[in-house]
Amino acid sequence: MIARRHVLAAGAAGSAALALAACGGDSGGSGGEVDGEGKTLTFWLMEGTNASADAYIEELKTAFTEATGATLDVQVQPWDGAHDKFVTAMAGGTGPDVAEVGTTWVPEFADAGGIDDLSEDIEAAGLADGLVEGLVEAGSLDGGTYGMPWYAGVRSILANREMLEAAGVAEQPQSWDDLLTMITTLKEHDPDWIPFPVAGGSIFSAMPFVWGAGG
Repeated sequence: MIARRHVLAAGAAGSAALALAACGGDSGGSGGEVDGEGKTLTFWLMEGTNASADAYIEELKTAFTEATGATLDVQVQPWDGAHDKFVTAMAGGTGPDVAEVGTTWVPEFADAGGIDDLSEDIEAAGLADGLVEGLVEAGSLDGGTYGMPWYAGVRSILANREMLEAAGVAEQPQSWDDLLTMITTLKEHDPDWIPFPVAGGSIFSAMPFVWGAGG
């Protein structure tokens, strides 16, 4: 729940650097007292992160103020064009204090010096243990953790049963060869079909299938 999560705002006062959203379960670590009364923290939240955005944002703002005394200014950002907006903000010193960003952007932004190393903040907040190693690595560069894992998506294959039956495909694929055979069979049945479309506008949506096949 939101009330049990901590938001780590990395970056000194007056710094133009972006910081990353850091949320985790309450692990019992104190992380030190925070007196933020009279201060405001700006948080860029990506559109679509929560289906009930309005209620989610209000709960987040309330929990943040109760925990820190500060005001949380949540600004929802669309994914379309977000990368360039972050780059422009970093260059002009107009970025938020905390932001949700795409996982693959973290090393790039860290290498450019646009975001802060959150390692000490994560440790102090008691959030270092129990994280998925692969997600931590994705947000790390040269030994520093610049992106705190928040949530992860799982890519899976869904099929239209009616189309499979029409093409005579009765069995679920058990191997990469089976999957390729199924795709070929579907294409031969109807050349106008796209038998294995990959959703999304980013190539990384397809990469797990390439890696899983040894590519």
